[in-house]
Amino acid sequence: MSNRTALHHTWLFAEKWTLHDDQWRLPRITKLLDPHERWRRVATILKVSRDAHLRLEWIIYYHDGHDATTTARHFGIARKTFYK
Repeated sequence: MSNRTALHHTWLFAEKWTLHDDQWRLPRITKLLDPHERWRRVATILKVSRDAHLRLEWIIYYHDGHDATTTARHFGIARKTFYK
């Protein structure tokens, strides 16, 4: 991966990168971003629509441990819509 590519994508996976000998490297102890935050950032990179962002939030809420009924109520949608 070139330095330019590494620099461009660093904010996607890790909170902080360092420059050593003209190469970007992760520190020894790396704290990766939360998977849900990475999903949000990828959606931003891909320039998905507002509706797609909203559906992504449904999935993130569901993956946080809520069941389908609770998720549907939280977002004000029918369970059938969520399942589809």
